[in-house]
Amino acid sequence: MDSVEVLREKLRSWIEEETQTDLATDPLGFAIYLFFLLKNGVESPGTDNLVDWMNAWIDQKINQEKFGRFVDRELTSAVLASYCLKRYKRLSVNVEAKQLADIVSKHVVNRSLFNNIAYTAIILLSLADIRNKVPPFNEVLKQLEKEVTESAVFNDPKNLLFTALLFEKLGNDEKLKEVVDYCFKAVSKNKVRSDDAVYYAWVLWNYRQFREKNDIAILREFVDTTLRNIPAFFQTQAANSSIRNVYGADSKRGVSKILVAASLDLATNFGTETVRVSKEELGGLPLLTRIGGIVSFLILGFDTWLGWYLWQIGWLGAIQADAVSARVIPSLRSAILCIILASMAVISISLFWDSVVRGYRNNKIIIDNATRRTKKWAIEVLIGGILVSILLNVIGL
Repeated sequence: MDSVEVLREKLRSWIEEETQTDLATDPLGFAIYLFFLLKNGVESPGTDNLVDWMNAWIDQKINQEKFGRFVDRELTSAVLASYCLKRYKRLSVNVEAKQLADIVSKHVVNRSLFNNIAYTAIILLSLADIRNKVPPFNEVLKQLEKEVTESAVFNDPKNLLFTALLFEKLGNDEKLKEVVDYCFKAVSKNKVRSDDAVYYAWVLWNYRQFREKNDIAILREFVDTTLRNIPAFFQTQAANSSIRNVYGADSKRGVSKILVAASLDLATNFGTETVRVSKEELGGLPLLTRIGGIVSFLILGFDTWLGWYLWQIGWLGAIQADAVSARVIPSLRSAILCIILASMAVISISLFWDSVVRGYRNNKIIIDNATRRTKKWAIEVLIGGILVSILLNVIGL
């Protein structure tokens, strides 16, 4: 099984390799790549290539209105690209709001854009900032909300991502909660296909605040399992026609770009650099844990006193002597003592902070935090100990 960090790098490499291909074969897929790459701050030659190409694509499709056979995918990709490039200050072509509104308005069918839920959600998200300048915006949005209520949106799990992003953008917590509740219900009843798990996991983890605190552990386990299974999708698979028809051509070996992009975003948000626990899970600190935190604080106090005492009596300083060995041995002892004392301090502070100040009740989380912080500061502690030893030796203490 790949770790989250390894998986994240694999996904980035996968996307980077794909950005070196002909982007015109799947503009919407690459626009979705661009959206999530910029969202996660991924900078690379591939990202730069996407930015440059999409700027030219936007100018051609929106400003010049030069469309090919697949107007729906071409326009949706251009609108999404213009939104994310403008959002992250990478848009180099001028796009007028009126021009966008006029083009989009031409393609409203049955109070929907291209009569397609996926394209509707993506375009509405992209136009949310200028919705007052887009006459059919509210009408189309109302229809999409109705389709959420009637569960039509959920017929294709890939719609979950941009529908949720749209409601978040608009501050529509009521509809967003409906999406989250639907996903949780499907997961609880074990009705999620492995091919669709990433989309459910993405929604549930990004909007877990809409679930009860007792549900968070279930969500975390589901997301973790989903991430563990993602590498299997990089093996040879049959092309999925339903994905290709809506989102464009699949990625290499039948892996859809929206699946790869959502997986990258999920892996980044669920990364092991932060503790995989939400605030909702914390609180109600057991007495024993609180006592343990106080004891650790006392250890820190003793640790500090011991360090000061040893320094005062000269144990941390190299004795003044002409013999090299007489100076080297105390210096090494000084460095070792500094490392031990500083490590004890890091562990004590971590235990006290998590158990007493933050009120964490999960012992595993507290221990994992202490381990992570100790590893993080290991090099700094080592360098600091050596520098202190050298400094004391130089000044003759």
